[in-house]
Amino acid sequence: MDAKPLPAGFGLTKLRTAVWEIRSGLDQRILFWRTKDEICFTFVGNHDEVRRFLKHL
Repeated sequence: MDAKPLPAGFGLTKLRTAVWEIRSGLDQRILFWRTKDEICFTFVGNHDEVRRFLKHL
């Protein structure tokens, strides 16, 4: 079975010490906090919405 390429924009990025971003495509981003024992999904939005959210942490 041949592997299909990942969708455009798909990826995982560490933004801060415990804050990560999953890009599910070119438009949607999902922020989550990762600790030793858990993952807490925190915010879903586009690039600009994520930047505004991070400014208020």
